[in-house]
Amino acid sequence: MTRAQDVQAGLAARVAPDKALYSFDLFDTLVTRPVKRPAMVFHILDRLGVEYRLPVFGLIGFRIWRVLAERVARRLSAREDIDLFRIYRVLGYIVKAPAALLKRELAVELALIQPIPDSVATLRGLLAQGRRCCIVSDMYLPSAVIRRIVRRHVGEVDFLVSSREGRTKRSGARSAPSSRAMASRRGRSSILATTPIPTSRYPVRWAWRRAGFPR
Repeated sequence: MTRAQDVQAGLAARVAPDKALYSFDLFDTLVTRPVKRPAMVFHILDRLGVEYRLPVFGLIGFRIWRVLAERVARRLSAREDIDLFRIYRVLGYIVKAPAALLKRELAVELALIQPIPDSVATLRGLLAQGRRCCIVSDMYLPSAVIRRIVRRHVGEVDFLVSSREGRTKRSGARSAPSSRAMASRRGRSSILATTPIPTSRYPVRWAWRRAGFPR
């Protein structure tokens, strides 16, 4: 019996069978980045080179500017959550060619992301048994990029992402109506079937090589 088959065989004992919908988180549950912290992606972008509107801005470093821009964008937004485009609108006051830099950040993210095999096997096992599953993620990446990640590393699964909905899982206002729409009416309720797994603790140099960028 293969590992995937073993996972599927144990689902009946580990997953409640009477739920209408099984929801999984995406990052650090189904996929992960091989870095200590997500902000290390910004360090990679800094190493690739960032052109600033004023030379003095470069003394601070892109990682700090990127974190600050996200905080400012969240403060300025009336929505509960934001997308990457709003973050780069703020960064446009700091860096030149923000649209090109945004595309580069997306490219780095896509290059680094890798699946967590056991969790993906669990979700696929549920789908193979005819269960309804979805992915719910609080993430600023555009929904088109999330769709690409899900299709590449997980498969064809419905998903909800806060960057599109404008609300986070914490409020419940985003996921509850949409999840009910996804769920089978014959089930009693939906269940959050996430499997939190810490991000792999590899040095940023390893992540740099994996992404295929020159040192």
